[in-house]
Amino acid sequence: MKNVDKKDERDQSNEQKDKKYEDIDEKYEDIDEKYKDIDEKYEDIDEKYEDINENYEDIDEKFEDIVEQNNDDNNLKTNDVYHDIIEDKEDNECCNNKIEISKDPLNENQSNINNKMNILINNEIIDNEKKTRYK
Repeated sequence: MKNVDKKDERDQSNEQKDKKYEDIDEKYEDIDEKYKDIDEKYEDIDEKYEDINENYEDIDEKFEDIVEQNNDDNNLKTNDVYHDIIEDKEDNECCNNKIEISKDPLNENQSNINNKMNILINNEIIDNEKKTRYK
């Protein structure tokens, strides 16, 4: 009987140990599941950051486009101002030529004045024709 009792005790002890190890296994499985959940959360966070990064890249591209457009607009405005200055200069040259004609000593004769004025007028007409052709 003693042998049977000892064997029963060992069996019970082994069962208790088995149960203890099963409980420990369950705890580790629970911990493993928690870590998997945490991993999933971090993956979601990573995806959100990737989306945010893409949004910032889009914003950066839009900003570059706006800057480029502004530069183009500024260049056009500069060109317009440059052309206005050239036109003013040409107008001033024309006025200066008229003044020079009036100061010329050969202008004592009215026909000389008329001839010079006709030359200036013709030059101005030619210049205007060139401008309209090349616009």
